[in-house]
Amino acid sequence: MPVATVRGVEINYEVLGDRGPWVALQPGGRRALAGVKTLGEKIAEAGCRVLIYDRRNCGASAISFEGGNSENEIWAEDLRALLAQLDALPAYIGGGSCCGGSPAGPTRPNGWSRITTRSSSMQRSRAAWKRSVAPSTSVR
Repeated sequence: MPVATVRGVEINYEVLGDRGPWVALQPGGRRALAGVKTLGEKIAEAGCRVLIYDRRNCGASAISFEGGNSENEIWAEDLRALLAQLDALPAYIGGGSCCGGSPAGPTRPNGWSRITTRSSSMQRSRAAWKRSVAPSTSVR
């Protein structure tokens, strides 16, 4: 798997898909990129390029304890820097848990979304989505 040096820290990442708009997915908590890989593959199949990665101090990425900013701010700046290195700006950003909030920094994404991974929340979301889809639409 590729590794990029981002703001002095080695970040493990993978790009899924080879065309279309960029999407960056971040797992929540301390989970590794495998937590969003299946979703990333589905989004790539739909025609997007998807960046999945291990944030610093998570998964296979390096550990770095710098003082100063909060970890969420550091993660947001790392993501912006990684996307810039990959010439992947602008991008849509999605994440679970603490990573689903508005990204920090002067470069705003095309959009962002919080990914819910709790089964009961997913079931409610799926049921609401099914109700909003036209009856002729097939939902798997």
